[in-house]
Amino acid sequence: RDQLRAEVDQLKAQVDKQKTELEKLNQQQQGIALSVQLCRNSQKVFMAFEDQKDGFMTTSKGVTLLLEAGDVVSVLLLASGLAFDDYNHHTTFSGHLVFP
Repeated sequence: RDQLRAEVDQLKAQVDKQKTELEKLNQQQQGIALSVQLCRNSQKVFMAFEDQKDGFMTTSKGVTLLLEAGDVVSVLLLASGLAFDDYNHHTTFSGHLVFP
């Protein structure tokens, strides 16, 4: 009987722990933000931002840059933001190289 009580208490503790973890996840999901910056040579060109409580998020912007030889263009995910990927761990960024 004591062993059964101990097992029940252990199960209750596990349930309480799972509830706490679920509450933390729910709090994190409120106001999830997707924030990315497009940078040229470490200089911010623009930021795209989306804040959504549920469902899928997407954000987009457009820019034309005149690049010089050696310029580096990068997309940075801000530390406070989240990006979701597919089963291959891909997200999408598209660009076009236009020659003068």
